[in-house]
Amino acid sequence: MSENNYGALMLKSALDTSVDVTKIIAPGIYPVTQGNASAPDSVAGLLTVAPVPLGSKVTFERQDSSVVYSLINGKWVKPAATDVSALALSTVSFSTGTDFNNAPAGSTSFVYGAALNAPPVNCAVIDWWGLHGPFGDNPGYRGQIGADYTNGRLYFRTFNGDNNTSTPWDILYSGRNPPPVSYPVGAPIPWPSDTPPANHAIMQGQAFNKAAYPLLAVAYPSGVIPDMRSQTIKGKPDGRAVLSQELDGIKSHDHGATVASTDLGSRDTTGFDYGNKSVSAFDYGTKSTSSGGEHAHALDVYYLNTSQQAAKVGAGGQWAGGVGTQGTYAGGAHAHSVGIGAHDHIVGIGAHAHSVYIGAHSHGVTVSPSGHAENTVKNTAFNYLVRLA
Repeated sequence: MSENNYGALMLKSALDTSVDVTKIIAPGIYPVTQGNASAPDSVAGLLTVAPVPLGSKVTFERQDSSVVYSLINGKWVKPAATDVSALALSTVSFSTGTDFNNAPAGSTSFVYGAALNAPPVNCAVIDWWGLHGPFGDNPGYRGQIGADYTNGRLYFRTFNGDNNTSTPWDILYSGRNPPPVSYPVGAPIPWPSDTPPANHAIMQGQAFNKAAYPLLAVAYPSGVIPDMRSQTIKGKPDGRAVLSQELDGIKSHDHGATVASTDLGSRDTTGFDYGNKSVSAFDYGTKSTSSGGEHAHALDVYYLNTSQQAAKVGAGGQWAGGVGTQGTYAGGAHAHSVGIGAHDHIVGIGAHAHSVYIGAHSHGVTVSPSGHAENTVKNTAFNYLVRLA
Protein backbone atom coordinates (compact mmCIF):
# COMPACT_ATOMS: atom_id res chain seq x y z
CA MET A 1 0.00 0.00 0.00
CA SER A 2 1.38 3.40 -0.93
CA GLU A 3 0.67 6.87 0.46
CA ASN A 4 -1.27 7.85 -2.66
CA ASN A 5 -3.79 5.02 -2.42
CA TYR A 6 -5.74 6.63 0.45
CA GLY A 7 -4.14 10.11 0.68
CA ALA A 8 -2.21 9.11 3.81
CA LEU A 9 1.50 9.55 4.52
CA MET A 10 3.66 6.61 5.51
CA LEU A 11 6.10 6.72 8.40
CA LYS A 12 9.60 6.56 6.95
CA SER A 13 12.95 5.63 8.35
CA ALA A 14 14.66 8.07 10.67
CA LEU A 15 17.05 10.63 9.23
CA ASP A 16 20.35 10.84 11.08
CA THR A 17 22.67 13.80 11.37
CA SER A 18 24.31 13.08 8.02
CA VAL A 19 21.16 13.71 5.97
CA ASP A 20 20.20 17.17 4.75
CA VAL A 21 16.53 17.17 5.61
CA THR A 22 15.86 20.16 3.37
CA LYS A 23 16.58 17.99 0.33
CA ILE A 24 13.99 15.30 1.06
CA ILE A 25 11.25 15.36 -1.61
CA ALA A 26 9.59 11.94 -1.30
CA PRO A 27 6.22 12.19 0.50
CA GLY A 28 6.21 10.75 4.00
CA ILE A 29 6.83 11.34 7.69
CA TYR A 30 10.47 11.19 8.73
CA PRO A 31 11.80 11.13 12.29
CA VAL A 32 14.85 13.43 12.57
CA THR A 33 17.49 12.73 15.19
CA GLN A 34 18.90 15.31 17.58
CA GLY A 35 21.89 17.26 16.27
CA ASN A 36 20.99 17.35 12.60
CA ALA A 37 22.35 20.69 11.48
CA SER A 38 19.84 21.01 8.65
CA ALA A 39 16.91 20.84 11.08
CA PRO A 40 15.64 24.00 12.83
CA ASP A 41 17.88 24.68 15.81
CA SER A 42 19.38 21.17 15.27
CA VAL A 43 16.62 19.71 17.41
CA ALA A 44 14.89 16.36 17.07
CA GLY A 45 11.46 16.25 15.50
CA LEU A 46 9.28 15.07 12.65
CA LEU A 47 9.82 16.05 9.01
CA THR A 48 6.66 15.92 6.91
CA VAL A 49 6.69 15.99 3.10
CA ALA A 50 3.15 16.24 1.73
CA PRO A 51 2.18 16.46 -1.94
CA VAL A 52 0.33 19.62 -3.01
CA PRO A 53 -0.98 20.66 -6.45
CA LEU A 54 2.15 22.63 -7.35
CA GLY A 55 4.78 20.46 -5.66
CA SER A 56 5.15 19.53 -2.00
CA LYS A 57 4.72 21.13 1.40
CA VAL A 58 7.61 20.48 3.80
CA THR A 59 7.23 21.14 7.53
CA PHE A 60 9.20 20.32 10.66
CA GLU A 61 7.61 19.89 14.08
CA ARG A 62 9.91 20.22 17.04
CA GLN A 63 9.89 17.30 19.44
CA ASP A 64 10.26 19.55 22.49
CA SER A 65 7.33 21.87 21.66
CA SER A 66 4.33 22.34 19.41
CA VAL A 67 6.11 24.80 17.13
CA VAL A 68 5.93 23.82 13.45
CA TYR A 69 8.39 25.32 10.92
CA SER A 70 7.75 25.60 7.19
CA LEU A 71 10.47 25.11 4.56
CA ILE A 72 10.22 28.11 2.22
CA ASN A 73 12.83 28.67 -0.49
CA GLY A 74 15.23 26.31 1.25
CA LYS A 75 14.93 28.06 4.67
CA TRP A 76 13.02 27.15 7.78
CA VAL A 77 10.43 29.83 8.68
CA LYS A 78 8.98 30.01 12.17
CA PRO A 79 5.29 31.03 12.44
CA ALA A 80 4.82 34.76 12.91
CA ALA A 81 2.81 36.14 15.79
CA THR A 82 0.02 37.05 13.43
CA ASP A 83 -0.09 33.43 12.21
CA VAL A 84 -1.24 32.34 15.67
CA SER A 85 -3.21 35.51 16.56
CA ALA A 86 -0.48 36.69 18.92
CA LEU A 87 1.46 39.91 19.33
CA ALA A 88 4.93 40.02 17.93
CA LEU A 89 7.85 40.75 20.22
CA SER A 90 9.79 43.64 18.78
CA THR A 91 13.52 43.20 18.87
CA VAL A 92 13.97 46.97 18.89
CA SER A 93 14.71 48.82 22.10
CA PHE A 94 13.65 52.44 21.82
CA SER A 95 15.97 54.80 23.65
CA THR A 96 17.49 58.25 23.16
CA GLY A 97 17.52 59.23 19.51
CA THR A 98 14.96 56.64 18.38
CA ASP A 99 11.31 57.27 17.55
CA PHE A 100 8.71 55.00 19.09
CA ASN A 101 6.33 55.88 16.27
CA ASN A 102 8.38 53.37 14.26
CA ALA A 103 7.34 50.47 16.49
CA PRO A 104 5.94 47.53 14.47
CA ALA A 105 2.18 47.11 14.46
CA GLY A 106 1.03 44.35 16.78
CA SER A 107 4.23 44.17 18.80
CA THR A 108 5.61 44.39 22.30
CA SER A 109 8.59 46.63 22.95
CA PHE A 110 10.67 48.04 25.75
CA VAL A 111 10.73 51.82 25.52
CA TYR A 112 12.85 54.28 27.46
CA GLY A 113 11.22 57.53 28.43
CA ALA A 114 13.99 59.41 26.60
CA ALA A 115 12.86 58.09 23.20
CA LEU A 116 10.83 60.29 20.90
CA ASN A 117 7.04 59.90 21.22
CA ALA A 118 7.56 57.47 24.10
CA PRO A 119 5.66 57.32 27.39
CA PRO A 120 7.09 59.71 30.01
CA VAL A 121 8.75 56.84 31.89
CA ASN A 122 10.50 53.58 31.01
CA CYS A 123 7.77 51.17 29.93
CA ALA A 124 7.03 47.83 28.36
CA VAL A 125 4.57 48.73 25.60
CA ILE A 126 2.00 46.57 23.85
CA ASP A 127 0.84 47.70 20.41
CA TRP A 128 -2.31 46.24 18.91
CA TRP A 129 -3.98 46.99 15.62
CA GLY A 130 -7.46 48.05 14.82
CA LEU A 131 -9.81 47.34 11.95
CA HIS A 132 -8.31 44.51 9.89
CA GLY A 133 -5.04 43.45 11.47
CA PRO A 134 -1.48 44.41 10.58
CA PHE A 135 -1.79 43.07 7.05
CA GLY A 136 -5.32 44.31 6.30
CA ASP A 137 -6.43 47.46 4.61
CA ASN A 138 -6.06 49.62 7.75
CA PRO A 139 -3.04 48.36 9.68
CA GLY A 140 -2.11 51.81 10.91
CA TYR A 141 -4.99 52.39 13.31
CA ARG A 142 -3.63 51.05 16.59
CA GLY A 143 -3.74 51.35 20.33
CA GLN A 144 -0.72 51.29 22.63
CA ILE A 145 -0.55 50.70 26.35
CA GLY A 146 2.62 50.89 28.42
CA ALA A 147 3.38 49.58 31.90
CA ASP A 148 5.88 51.42 34.10
CA TYR A 149 8.04 48.62 35.47
CA THR A 150 9.11 50.70 38.50
CA ASN A 151 5.66 51.37 39.99
CA GLY A 152 3.15 49.52 37.79
CA ARG A 153 1.38 52.59 36.48
CA LEU A 154 -0.26 52.34 33.06
CA TYR A 155 -0.05 54.75 30.11
CA PHE A 156 -2.21 54.78 26.99
CA ARG A 157 -2.42 56.43 23.57
CA THR A 158 -3.92 55.82 20.12
CA PHE A 159 -1.71 55.86 17.03
CA ASN A 160 -2.43 56.43 13.35
CA GLY A 161 0.38 54.86 11.41
CA ASP A 162 -0.99 56.07 8.11
CA ASN A 163 0.04 59.64 8.82
CA ASN A 164 2.29 58.99 11.82
CA THR A 165 0.13 60.93 14.30
CA SER A 166 -0.95 59.99 17.79
CA THR A 167 -2.78 61.26 20.83
CA PRO A 168 -0.79 62.33 23.91
CA TRP A 169 0.06 59.64 26.45
CA ASP A 170 -2.55 59.52 29.21
CA ILE A 171 -1.95 57.93 32.59
CA LEU A 172 -4.67 55.43 33.48
CA TYR A 173 -6.23 55.19 36.91
CA SER A 174 -5.58 51.88 38.63
CA GLY A 175 -4.79 50.45 42.01
CA ARG A 176 -1.27 51.78 41.57
CA ASN A 177 -2.56 55.16 40.48
CA PRO A 178 -5.96 55.79 42.07
CA PRO A 179 -7.90 58.81 40.89
CA PRO A 180 -7.57 61.92 43.01
CA VAL A 181 -10.23 62.28 45.63
CA SER A 182 -12.54 65.00 44.42
CA TYR A 183 -14.54 65.05 47.67
CA PRO A 184 -12.80 67.47 50.06
CA VAL A 185 -11.54 66.14 53.36
CA GLY A 186 -13.94 67.29 56.07
CA ALA A 187 -17.06 67.49 53.90
CA PRO A 188 -19.94 65.32 55.20
CA ILE A 189 -20.60 62.27 53.01
CA PRO A 190 -24.00 60.49 53.17
CA TRP A 191 -23.43 56.76 53.71
CA PRO A 192 -26.17 54.05 53.69
CA SER A 193 -24.64 51.80 56.35
CA ASP A 194 -23.65 51.80 60.00
CA THR A 195 -20.23 50.47 59.00
CA PRO A 196 -17.99 53.16 57.48
CA PRO A 197 -15.45 52.26 54.78
CA ALA A 198 -11.73 52.34 55.46
CA ASN A 199 -10.24 55.74 56.33
CA HIS A 200 -13.66 57.21 57.11
CA ALA A 201 -15.52 57.90 60.36
CA ILE A 202 -19.16 58.50 61.23
CA MET A 203 -19.62 62.09 62.41
CA GLN A 204 -20.62 61.64 66.05
CA GLY A 205 -18.99 64.61 67.76
CA GLN A 206 -15.79 62.73 68.53
CA ALA A 207 -12.29 64.18 68.91
CA PHE A 208 -9.53 63.21 66.46
CA ASN A 209 -5.75 63.36 66.32
CA LYS A 210 -4.89 66.51 64.38
CA ALA A 211 -1.30 65.35 63.87
CA ALA A 212 -2.47 62.07 62.33
CA TYR A 213 -5.09 63.75 60.13
CA PRO A 214 -3.73 67.18 59.17
CA LEU A 215 -6.13 67.73 56.27
CA LEU A 216 -9.10 67.05 58.53
CA ALA A 217 -7.61 69.48 61.03
CA VAL A 218 -7.75 72.21 58.38
CA ALA A 219 -11.52 71.73 58.17
CA TYR A 220 -11.98 71.33 61.94
CA PRO A 221 -9.20 73.21 63.79
CA SER A 222 -10.82 72.41 67.13
CA GLY A 223 -9.93 68.74 66.67
CA VAL A 224 -13.56 67.71 67.11
CA ILE A 225 -15.75 66.30 64.35
CA PRO A 226 -19.28 67.77 64.43
CA ASP A 227 -22.09 65.52 65.61
CA MET A 228 -24.33 65.12 62.57
CA ARG A 229 -26.72 62.60 64.08
CA SER A 230 -30.32 63.75 63.51
CA GLN A 231 -28.98 66.90 61.86
CA THR A 232 -29.49 68.44 58.43
CA ILE A 233 -27.19 70.78 56.53
CA LYS A 234 -28.26 74.34 55.73
CA GLY A 235 -26.65 76.89 53.46
CA LYS A 236 -25.04 79.48 55.74
CA PRO A 237 -26.95 82.79 55.70
CA ASP A 238 -25.12 86.10 55.94
CA GLY A 239 -24.15 87.02 59.46
CA ARG A 240 -24.15 83.50 60.84
CA ALA A 241 -20.96 81.71 61.89
CA VAL A 242 -19.94 78.61 59.97
CA LEU A 243 -20.58 75.35 61.89
CA SER A 244 -22.96 77.20 64.24
CA GLN A 245 -25.96 75.16 65.32
CA GLU A 246 -29.56 76.31 65.02
CA LEU A 247 -32.13 74.66 67.29
CA ASP A 248 -35.67 73.67 66.38
CA GLY A 249 -37.95 76.50 65.36
CA ILE A 250 -40.80 77.43 63.08
CA LYS A 251 -41.46 80.73 61.36
CA SER A 252 -43.62 83.11 63.42
CA HIS A 253 -47.21 83.08 62.20
CA ASP A 254 -50.81 83.62 63.30
CA HIS A 255 -53.93 81.49 63.32
CA GLY A 256 -57.39 82.86 62.62
CA ALA A 257 -60.22 81.37 64.72
CA THR A 258 -63.90 82.32 65.08
CA VAL A 259 -66.84 80.99 67.10
CA ALA A 260 -70.39 81.44 65.75
CA SER A 261 -72.54 83.83 67.82
CA THR A 262 -75.77 82.20 69.11
CA ASP A 263 -78.70 83.79 70.99
CA LEU A 264 -79.76 81.22 73.54
CA GLY A 265 -82.75 83.36 74.64
CA SER A 266 -84.16 82.94 78.17
CA ARG A 267 -84.00 79.65 79.94
CA ASP A 268 -86.07 78.53 82.95
CA THR A 269 -84.54 76.89 85.92
CA THR A 270 -86.19 73.79 87.39
CA GLY A 271 -89.21 74.47 89.68
CA PHE A 272 -88.88 73.40 93.32
CA ASP A 273 -90.82 74.00 96.58
CA TYR A 274 -88.42 74.97 99.29
CA GLY A 275 -91.25 74.93 101.97
CA ASN A 276 -90.97 77.10 105.12
CA LYS A 277 -87.56 78.08 106.28
CA SER A 278 -86.69 79.42 109.69
CA VAL A 279 -84.29 82.21 110.23
CA SER A 280 -81.78 81.64 112.94
CA ALA A 281 -82.89 82.35 116.55
CA PHE A 282 -81.34 85.38 118.26
CA ASP A 283 -82.04 87.25 121.56
CA TYR A 284 -81.99 90.97 120.86
CA GLY A 285 -82.24 91.70 124.65
CA THR A 286 -83.93 94.94 125.91
CA LYS A 287 -83.97 98.02 123.77
CA SER A 288 -84.59 101.57 125.04
CA THR A 289 -86.38 104.41 123.35
CA SER A 290 -84.59 107.73 123.32
CA SER A 291 -85.21 110.32 126.11
CA GLY A 292 -86.11 113.99 125.50
CA GLY A 293 -89.84 113.64 125.03
CA GLU A 294 -90.82 115.99 127.89
CA HIS A 295 -94.23 117.73 127.15
CA ALA A 296 -97.70 118.72 128.62
CA HIS A 297 -101.23 118.75 127.19
CA ALA A 298 -103.90 121.60 127.44
CA LEU A 299 -107.44 120.42 128.39
CA ASP A 300 -110.70 122.38 127.95
CA VAL A 301 -113.09 122.05 130.99
CA TYR A 302 -116.82 122.68 130.47
CA TYR A 303 -119.72 123.03 132.93
CA LEU A 304 -121.85 119.97 133.30
CA ASN A 305 -125.59 119.77 133.66
CA THR A 306 -126.13 123.50 133.82
CA SER A 307 -127.35 126.06 131.49
CA GLN A 308 -123.75 126.96 131.00
CA GLN A 309 -122.54 123.56 129.96
CA ALA A 310 -121.59 124.89 126.62
CA ALA A 311 -119.31 127.35 128.29
CA LYS A 312 -115.86 126.63 129.52
CA VAL A 313 -115.35 126.75 133.22
CA GLY A 314 -113.72 130.03 134.18
CA ALA A 315 -114.18 131.41 130.72
CA GLY A 316 -115.80 134.64 132.05
CA GLY A 317 -119.33 135.84 132.29
CA GLN A 318 -121.43 135.24 135.32
CA TRP A 319 -119.43 132.14 135.89
CA ALA A 320 -116.27 133.93 135.65
CA GLY A 321 -113.51 133.35 138.02
CA GLY A 322 -112.35 129.92 136.77
CA VAL A 323 -109.89 128.80 134.13
CA GLY A 324 -111.46 127.73 130.91
CA THR A 325 -108.51 125.61 129.86
CA GLN A 326 -106.62 123.45 132.25
CA GLY A 327 -103.29 121.71 131.61
CA THR A 328 -101.82 118.38 132.70
CA TYR A 329 -98.62 118.14 134.63
CA ALA A 330 -95.48 117.52 132.65
CA GLY A 331 -93.95 114.12 133.33
CA GLY A 332 -90.40 115.24 132.54
CA ALA A 333 -87.94 113.81 130.05
CA HIS A 334 -87.97 110.02 130.15
CA ALA A 335 -87.43 106.84 128.09
CA HIS A 336 -89.05 103.45 127.84
CA SER A 337 -87.31 100.04 127.85
CA VAL A 338 -88.79 97.44 125.52
CA GLY A 339 -87.95 93.76 125.89
CA ILE A 340 -87.80 92.07 122.47
CA GLY A 341 -86.72 88.61 123.59
CA ALA A 342 -85.36 85.62 121.65
CA HIS A 343 -87.65 84.67 118.77
CA ASP A 344 -87.76 83.22 115.26
CA HIS A 345 -89.32 84.32 112.01
CA ILE A 346 -90.88 81.78 109.61
CA VAL A 347 -90.46 82.68 105.94
CA GLY A 348 -92.51 80.87 103.33
CA ILE A 349 -90.46 80.46 100.16
CA GLY A 350 -92.86 78.32 98.17
CA ALA A 351 -92.49 76.53 94.86
CA HIS A 352 -91.03 78.83 92.24
CA ALA A 353 -88.60 79.04 89.32
CA HIS A 354 -86.12 81.60 88.06
CA SER A 355 -85.71 82.80 84.48
CA VAL A 356 -82.13 83.54 83.43
CA TYR A 357 -81.46 85.64 80.33
CA ILE A 358 -78.41 84.40 78.48
CA GLY A 359 -78.45 86.52 75.33
CA ALA A 360 -76.17 86.60 72.28
CA HIS A 361 -72.52 86.12 73.21
CA SER A 362 -69.20 84.51 72.17
CA HIS A 363 -66.79 82.10 73.80
CA GLY A 364 -62.98 82.13 73.98
CA VAL A 365 -61.34 79.19 72.17
CA THR A 366 -58.15 77.39 73.22
CA VAL A 367 -56.34 75.55 70.38
CA SER A 368 -54.59 72.44 71.69
CA PRO A 369 -51.02 71.72 70.47
CA SER A 370 -50.40 68.91 67.99
CA GLY A 371 -47.49 67.46 65.98
CA HIS A 372 -44.08 65.97 66.74
CA ALA A 373 -41.46 66.93 69.27
CA GLU A 374 -39.39 68.61 66.54
CA ASN A 375 -39.86 70.03 63.07
CA THR A 376 -39.08 67.56 60.29
CA VAL A 377 -39.85 66.67 56.70
CA LYS A 378 -40.13 63.33 54.92
CA ASN A 379 -36.65 61.85 55.04
CA THR A 380 -34.46 58.76 54.74
CA ALA A 381 -31.80 58.20 57.39
CA PHE A 382 -28.18 58.13 56.24
CA ASN A 383 -25.03 58.28 58.30
CA TYR A 384 -22.79 61.28 57.64
CA LEU A 385 -19.18 60.25 57.13
CA VAL A 386 -15.99 62.26 57.02
CA ARG A 387 -12.82 61.14 55.28
CA LEU A 388 -9.81 60.76 57.56
CA ALA A 389 -6.70 62.28 55.99
